[in-house]
Amino acid sequence: MKKIYINQIVPGEMVDDVFLLSEKILARKKDGGHYLNIVLSDKTGNIKGVAWDQVDMIKDRAAKGDFVRVQGEAGEYRGAVQLVVKSLTAVSPEAIDAADFIATTSRNVDKMISQLKDIAETVQTVYLKELLNRFLMTRNGSKNSNVRRRPK
Repeated sequence: MKKIYINQIVPGEMVDDVFLLSEKILARKKDGGHYLNIVLSDKTGNIKGVAWDQVDMIKDRAAKGDFVRVQGEAGEYRGAVQLVVKSLTAVSPEAIDAADFIATTSRNVDKMISQLKDIAETVQTVYLKELLNRFLMTRNGSKNSNVRRRPK
């Protein structure tokens, strides 16, 4: 169970939680040393992170797409919240709850799809109307099952 979601992180806060490692880029400092730029994700969004210290030790601990436990401090950089990463370790996918990482909606999905279908019907260009209808239907003609509903 997650302790904190990305949209709840504020500058000055210490963070110790599991996230999805969405991006990992090893870069070089002006002094020739390395630093690590990362992007972490959960169901509420993304946050950039940077590791300045112990980069050689943590850079190979996880790959893009892995779940990682990150310890660090939230700060602000160029008007956005950013994590200064002190520790990063891979976490087994079996140890996480997938619902913490899949964006959902609390809205009525059937109603939203119905509204989109109504809008699609107003499109005059035949091929665009067909394209929209294909997005709103699955292969068997039923409603689109790709829309995620919030777990109850």
